[in-house]
Amino acid sequence: MAHGAGGLCDDAGRRRRRARRRARPQRARSGTDPAGPDAGAGHRGHAGPAAAPAPRPDALAREVALLDQARLAAADPPRALELLAEHAREFPGGALADAREAARIGALCRQGQVEAAEAAARELLAGYPASSIARRHENYRCAR
Repeated sequence: MAHGAGGLCDDAGRRRRRARRRARPQRARSGTDPAGPDAGAGHRGHAGPAAAPAPRPDALAREVALLDQARLAAADPPRALELLAEHAREFPGGALADAREAARIGALCRQGQVEAAEAAARELLAGYPASSIARRHENYRCAR
């Protein structure tokens, strides 16, 4: 099968375009979200800045990795808080910002900063009123 002068380049270009389309997250059709009914719930009705576009897969992976490291450092609250602060610097409006703040509340409690933790819980609820993570911190009190 013979290709014209641009045949091989055209094939390569089509393959690249197809690969890019497959790498992109599927957009919701007919008002449904392919990720499920609760996906992104933390951003619906968020009182803060407008929700950012969907994060790139590598950015989301970095967000998850930082939060996982903080969770694994739970027994060392200063280290956990350091990792959570790093997440806040890198992803101030990230897809997992509400999860980060919830983790920070727990670390503050474990460090004995009860008032700061309880204030952070109120801020989390005010900043992410539609987030199920935030709603779990309604009337939050550190275990004493």
